This record gives sequence, structure tokens and C-alpha cells, in this order.
Amino acid sequence: MNKTFHRNIPVLLSIIVLLITLIFILRSFTYGSSLQESIAGKLVRFHVVANSDSKQDQALKLKVRDAVLEYLKPVMSDIDTDSGFDTVVHILDEQCPAIEDVAENVIKEQGYDYKVNAQVCECYFPAKEYMDIMLPPGDYTALKITIGEGNGHNWWCVMYPTLCFLDSTNAALPVASKNELKTILTDKEYDSIIIETDANDTNTQNNTDNKHDNNIENDDADTDNEITFSFRTLEWLKGLFD
Repeated sequence: MNKTFHRNIPVLLSIIVLLITLIFILRSFTYGSSLQESIAGKLVRFHVVANSDSKQDQALKLKVRDAVLEYLKPVMSDIDTDSGFDTVVHILDEQCPAIEDVAENVIKEQGYDYKVNAQVCECYFPAKEYMDIMLPPGDYTALKITIGEGNGHNWWCVMYPTLCFLDSTNAALPVASKNELKTILTDKEYDSIIIETDANDTNTQNNTDNKHDNNIENDDADTDNEITFSFRTLEWLKGLFD
């Protein structure tokens, strides 16, 4: 009996370690999902999907993006963090027909006849870095513009608070923009999305420049910081449970 018990100790210990690991994973998944849902209920994202991944369609996507942002600049200029999530969603929803017209005019000027669909909807976003913030993977409310078949890589930013109108070649958000985020997010939510960077780190600057100059989401992009690993892990866990 004792010999059998002693022989089984390694097996029992392995089972205990496995159970503890599973409990830790489930708790992390639950906490990460809850945090993401809370953040998603306070932000509105902007999502432009290209017709295809051809060089021409990707270039057209950026022209549509620029024209729509230029159109929305005066619309969004009076919106601040006091306006509230629901108000912003309502304003953007009302603008969708005009946004489609703006986008289709640009497309026609470039010699294409793609149709455009603009809508405020729920969209799934993987973990993505924007300047020095990393938003957790999950569903977010977004102003989504789909060009043609919508089979190409997409471009995104944060429409509310109005981060889309910033110079995206900067490595970090301006202080004023961070203060806007602090206004609508809790301290825990804010700390979870901010990536601590070294202002003198030229590699970080170059990586940011390349990413946002191209404005194509790279699903294989990886960074060495802890928060990226955390959100990538949450994305993997979501895949397991979906």
C-alpha cells in the first residue's frame, strides 16, 4: 500500500500542478475578459477595410481614410470626454450616409467603382499596438468602413477619444491625449493599456513609424514588453473558448 502510494506521488503532484495551472488560466481569462469589456464600453474605434491586399487597393484605402477623417474633423471637434460614449455613437451613426458619399467620391476620382458600406457596429479586434497603447483583444464598437469586397488588410485607430487626428508617427501619445484617456478610464484600465517606453529607444520609434506609415495591421507583429504578452495570451485564450 505504502509502496503504491509513494509510486503515485509524482502522478498526484502532476495532477495538482495541472489543476492549479488551469485555475490560474481560467481566472486570468475571466479577469482579462472583464477588463476588456469595461474598456470597450468607453471607447469607439475607427476601422477601414480595403477591397483587397493589392498595392492599388491598399493605397486607395488610405486615401479613403484621409478623406473621411478630414470630413469628420469638424464633426468631432466639439466632442470631448464629457460628451459620453452614447452621444458619440449616435453622432457617428447619423454621419454614415455622408461618410459613404465622401468615400465613394474619392474612389470614383481614383478610377474605381467600388461600393462603400459605413456603419457603427460591433467588431472584433485582436491585440493591437497604437503609439504607446495596447488595447486588449475583443469586441469594440467601431465606425467601420468596408470598401468593395472588404477582403484586404485594415487600418484602425481610436475615434473616441479623438486619437485618430494625431500624428501617428509619434512613438507616444501626447500628454493631453493621455489625460483624455484617464478621464474616461479607471486607473486600472488606463494602466493596463499603456506601454512603458524609453523616449530614447530608437528601435521603438522606428517600429512605430513603419507600422503607422504603412497603416496595415500586421497580425504577426510581436514586441518584447509584458503587456503585449498579456494581451496576446488573452487573445489565445479567447480562441480556445470560442
